Amino acid sequence: AAPLLVRRNAEEDYGAKPGLLAETLKSTNKRASVVGNADFSSKHHREAALITMDSSGLVAEGQVERELLAQDPAKPFGLKTDYEKLLAASLKLLESSDLLIVELGDSSRVNAYADFLTEKAFAEQRRAALLEGDAFLGRLLRARRGENDLIVVLSPNPPRSFKELPGQLTPLIAAGPGIGHGLLTSPTTRRNGLVTNTDIAPTVLEQLGIPVPEDMSGRSITARQSDSPLRFLLRSEEKIMAAATQRKPILTVYVALVFMLLVL
Repeated sequence: AAPLLVRRNAEEDYGAKPGLLAETLKSTNKRASVVGNADFSSKHHREAALITMDSSGLVAEGQVERELLAQDPAKPFGLKTDYEKLLAASLKLLESSDLLIVELGDSSRVNAYADFLTEKAFAEQRRAALLEGDAFLGRLLRARRGENDLIVVLSPNPPRSFKELPGQLTPLIAAGPGIGHGLLTSPTTRRNGLVTNTDIAPTVLEQLGIPVPEDMSGRSITARQSDSPLRFLLRSEEKIMAAATQRKPILTVYVALVFMLLVL
């Protein structure tokens, strides 16, 4: 997978370097690991490992096998994450890791199964997956939360039911030293309540006291105080969705007018 990612990134203009986060950690004797999977049927879905892989596609340590899943006929594909095993594996890896990526998996399986569910069933399955994931996170933090730990909870992709909507924002929550309370922001976006996925790696490195490479995209995440952050986020989402909805027809008309002008 690593050579394929390198080739595909080389064809783009933004200059991303697969494995740069892990390579930077390795150069300072820091260790990254991954636990969990989003497997279903006979397919492996372990994309979370991409965050911790180096430039050769190798991960220093991890546990992503099927043994972390349990059979459950009431769940999508008859599978669910065994949170007891996931917790035990996470705590063990934290003993030797400076960065741990945890893939919960259940919400991804619900998303992949969406075509076979009614809207009501999809909402129920998704809610159940989120509640179980939240309970797991609470147990993990109670068992292993240090004063200097940075905790980031994120969803890299929107649910399938949202993909046809414009805007395609996903949630991200961060807590730890240097983050503060309020609305997340970064120099990348310069907007309260909005950061990019490329901001996560620099945030991790700064938290560990490691200089951020000049060729790494993104900037470190901070927070700005807000009296009503939830209300602000909901209003911002409405504006972004409206702008994304209007953008395509406006650009289409603009391009058509420019083309007609050139012809004339």
